[in-house]
Amino acid sequence: MTSKFSRTCCSEQTLASFEIFQGLPDEAVQAYSKRCFWRRFAKNETLIEYNDTTRDVYFISSGRARATYYAACGREISFRDLDPGEMFGEIAAIDALPRSVSVTALTDMLVAVMPSAVFRELLCQHDQSSTAMMLRLAMLIRRLSERVVELSALGVQHRIHAELLRLARKSSPGQNTAVVFPVPTHTDIANRISTHREAVTKELGNLRRAGLLERRSGILIIPDVEKLSRMVSEILRE
Repeated sequence: MTSKFSRTCCSEQTLASFEIFQGLPDEAVQAYSKRCFWRRFAKNETLIEYNDTTRDVYFISSGRARATYYAACGREISFRDLDPGEMFGEIAAIDALPRSVSVTALTDMLVAVMPSAVFRELLCQHDQSSTAMMLRLAMLIRRLSERVVELSALGVQHRIHAELLRLARKSSPGQNTAVVFPVPTHTDIANRISTHREAVTKELGNLRRAGLLERRSGILIIPDVEKLSRMVSEILRE
């Protein structure tokens, strides 16, 4: 569904909670906040499309989105879900090349849309922001490297374990018992790890019977994150 976004008042909206604005003077944050277009998107609307030539950078104030790529055969490949406080679109703003993925709203959203020229000005004029962006890009490269290794070295069963481990660490960082919410569908997990829904359903059932996974009223519980981590690490070392 192509986006028909609506512009909303920005007088009370701020970018202060986003990582690349941490450490900037309040007046600078407010100035950049006012130079954004604050827009609302409805669930299932497309924020950006693959191969599009737009260059804006998006900051998610509320709601959730998903970055995907559709293969020529029509198969959906999910890269990651984007939550409040996250940003996207910075790659095209930096290298001026077409968009590498599509991003679609999973819920109703409020998003700050920053023109690429303003974004590049931010990075040039504020060392804190440029350092934060370099760290962010380094993190994305590491995550992509992990994915390549998993797809090359792990079978489907263990790719499912690795994806559950990612979900656990994202939802409950530093905790050995993780509560995952919202719960991804089996198809969502399959699209992220290049397999089919039936394989995910089968393995999640195996994990539940082994006591490594619980499903309760809209949440997913991983009771022993360390054990799951060891299972993935041992396979990668073989």
